[in-house]
Amino acid sequence: MHSVQTGGTDTRGLRPAHPAAAILGLDTQDSDAGARAFYARYGLHFPSISDRNGHLAAQFSGGLPTTGFLDREHRIAWSVDGPVSRAQLERGLKLVSR
Repeated sequence: MHSVQTGGTDTRGLRPAHPAAAILGLDTQDSDAGARAFYARYGLHFPSISDRNGHLAAQFSGGLPTTGFLDREHRIAWSVDGPVSRAQLERGLKLVSR
């Protein structure tokens, strides 16, 4: 699973339950320093990349935040527009873990 943005949703505990999942932050609006501050504020410890032109994010949705779930072939299997809940994270992980 690659997360475009969790919007601060607690992702702790997902790794043990879904060891094959990968979480990737996609920063579209923040400066590098702003993105680091966001990750520090929410205790997020997964990699992120800058997408200031929004080209990657546009593949998921037109709005932010968006959380996208990619299958094993890196195709978008499901996405959630707006802040994502823990239940939605779990659902997305189950969808792409098949």
